[in-house]
Amino acid sequence: MADSEAPSDLVEIYHTDDALEADAIRDEVLLPNQVECVILDRTSHPFNTPTMSGALFIAVPRADAEQARALVREAREAGVISSEGDFV
Repeated sequence: MADSEAPSDLVEIYHTDDALEADAIRDEVLLPNQVECVILDRTSHPFNTPTMSGALFIAVPRADAEQARALVREAREAGVISSEGDFV
């Protein structure tokens, strides 16, 4: 799945300001566990909200959302990724 605009069957599960962290979530956490995902880059979107401006959003198929959140949560607890991002 290419990093691009999310098809309608995808849901956003997490956002971060750190591009390396977004890549780690995709490449080290989700894809090895057979969860497809895209990184939505909203760092220069004209309609950013003040609390989420400049964020990179991780989106996964709706059917995999709970598993993906659990995997990201485990990765945070294990120190694979920082706790700077937020769940959506």
